[in-house]
Amino acid sequence: MKKWLRVFIVVVFAALAVLTFVSRTVYNRNLPQVSAITARAGHVPIATDVVGLALPIAHYNVAVGSIVEVDRMLVLYDTSAHEFEVRALEIAIARWENALYAGEALAEAELALAQDRLAWLTDRTPPRFLTTPVAGRVVSIDTPPNFPVRFRIENQGAVMANIVPRGALFASPHWGYVVYAIGTRRGLFGAEYYVRAVSVNVLRENDQFVAIHATNDDRDAFGIFTENTLAELTLAYNIDGFVSSGATVWVR
Repeated sequence: MKKWLRVFIVVVFAALAVLTFVSRTVYNRNLPQVSAITARAGHVPIATDVVGLALPIAHYNVAVGSIVEVDRMLVLYDTSAHEFEVRALEIAIARWENALYAGEALAEAELALAQDRLAWLTDRTPPRFLTTPVAGRVVSIDTPPNFPVRFRIENQGAVMANIVPRGALFASPHWGYVVYAIGTRRGLFGAEYYVRAVSVNVLRENDQFVAIHATNDDRDAFGIFTENTLAELTLAYNIDGFVSSGATVWVR
């Protein structure tokens, strides 16, 4: 074989390799980009704010770090001012009733005013204490005088088998919620990544994480999922672009 022919063949193959590399790079860059994660077992803590009334506080029954059960008393309010006014009105009413019986001119009007005020106060009798509607651990306490007392109570909940970031959960018009499992297949430029939708139920959630359970409603080749097999899947997270089941993606 002549030397120029060998050089020509080498140049052609080199050019083809360069063109293939460039084409594949451009192709991949135009694909939806995803990060890969796996589900983990653990807790999904839920924080609940228990807000009291703008009343003086006589005693705090818990502190930061306290473990509380449902209906545990958090604070005891100081209702002495309300009770003092109620008692004063009761004394005034008794006095004006005696004055009315004695025929004093202003007694009837003053008696009516005192009775109306007492009825108004009675309808607004403040609670003696604040209780928690949830169980958990007290993680913070915001105290008066500039605002009502506020307790943040965090409930860890039971251990969940499959927890993923909220960015890995997607709403589906057909299945409610889905996660996208990442798989590989042979494509135009060799092996490529793609995603398949797996329908899931949300068992527990907070602002950052969700605990999921496979519904096994999928109409594809994945088959039946258990908690263990769902945990073995590599899932798409933080998807940049639109994807649907079967779409080719670029894994960061």
